[in-house]
Amino acid sequence: MDKKDRIKILIKNITETIFENICRGLFNNHKRIFSFLLAAKILIQELQLVSMKEWNLLIKGILVLN
Repeated sequence: MDKKDRIKILIKNITETIFENICRGLFNNHKRIFSFLLAAKILIQELQLVSMKEWNLLIKGILVLN
């Protein structure tokens, strides 16, 4: 196993552990919000599948486009 694979595995495991520990103290509705925000940040930063323009449109609405 090379360094890049090991780093990917570590990031995945650390993300899962943090998620589980934080969700332990949240209500179900808040778990959904936290899950969405975490998934969105992964899509934005790591996978680059969501642009900042799309993210701002989702969060702030159509007024951002003007």
